[in-house]
Amino acid sequence: MPGIHDIVATRVRSGRRPVHSRRRIAGALSVAAVVVGLGAAAASAVAATTLSAPANIANTASLAANSTTTLPVTAKDGTGTALPGATIYLKFGRTTGGGSASVGATALTAVYQAFVTNGAGQVPVTYRTPAVLPKGGHDLVTAANAATLATASVASQYSFTTTAHYRITPEPIGSPGSLHPSTAVPVVINALNANMLGVPFAQVCVNMVAATGGGIATVGVVRLTANFQCFTSNSVGKLAVTYTTPAKLPTTGTDVITAQDTTGSLYNSAAPHGYSFGQLAMANLTPNPIAPNHSLAAGATVAVAVTPKDAAGAQVAGATVRLSLQTTSGAHATVIDYSLDPSGPYLNGTPKSFLTHTKTRMTIYYRLPAVLPTSGVDRLVATVTSWSGVTNSTVATYSYGP
Repeated sequence: MPGIHDIVATRVRSGRRPVHSRRRIAGALSVAAVVVGLGAAAASAVAATTLSAPANIANTASLAANSTTTLPVTAKDGTGTALPGATIYLKFGRTTGGGSASVGATALTAVYQAFVTNGAGQVPVTYRTPAVLPKGGHDLVTAANAATLATASVASQYSFTTTAHYRITPEPIGSPGSLHPSTAVPVVINALNANMLGVPFAQVCVNMVAATGGGIATVGVVRLTANFQCFTSNSVGKLAVTYTTPAKLPTTGTDVITAQDTTGSLYNSAAPHGYSFGQLAMANLTPNPIAPNHSLAAGATVAVAVTPKDAAGAQVAGATVRLSLQTTSGAHATVIDYSLDPSGPYLNGTPKSFLTHTKTRMTIYYRLPAVLPTSGVDRLVATVTSWSGVTNSTVATYSYGP
């Protein structure tokens, strides 16, 4: 999920001594000790192989303002046994207006700090919500077994909103290159929960990044800009946006409207939606050929990217691409998440239609059969038709022979 960003740990001045707060019970530390600026080997002879923590600090939007809860982070060895005295590293990501986290008296920050697990193999993290709860985003506690080049990590978050998805209609705003000058298109942003039900009175933060010479978008009388502005959905989770093309249309480029639940990077969900001014001209397939002749092993899988473009070579939004696999070898090909065809995402010799989302490429997973033929050629075919009716096909091949 978008929203997790690694930050390289800073180095503490040499000569700084570690501060330990400890109380021994049954020969182990009863509380976590912070060890700032030392590597795991210097802090502890015990190295964690894996880490575990609840995925959620607390249930979504369940905590009151200025309330606290404890998040246990557990270090484990290769058998899954908790490790007392192990060094782990913790950092905290705060959404816009979010809360705070600490271990004892030590506040967690965006830079990893080292802590030693207690007798139960845990570091208890205290999470506190802010005095005024934000209406979106999530706070994030990340644990790792090293400050850099970690081999194990785990993240726990607290979400301030039940908004988990957005559905933006119409999809697309218009076929690439199809809208006339000064055309207004009503666009609806639906804020949805994990069950795909509308979230009443949800915070919806929206921006628009326009192409050179592109159009405008408004929410009521408020014109959208590249900076996110936050609005409130109605009683069924809908927010109305009006998109208007310019009086003079550019020949290429895409206007992109994006909705997310907060203005910062620690959002729960984000959805871009756009209109492209250039007509659909081609769909590139990469790599092409799929692989060098006779180079793949039986059962091998190759990811082939499908990128729709206009005549200027710019990627276009909302393009419908018809895909097929021509094979006599028993190879398979699958497209994930983009199927418009009720028969599903598995390709065969009959072209199926798939819709690209804004500024994204589709991926075909091409898989060779378990028993390879000694000759023959498989062909992936991508066909597009522009709004004005021009059709173009691209073919990517794999040859079984030398």
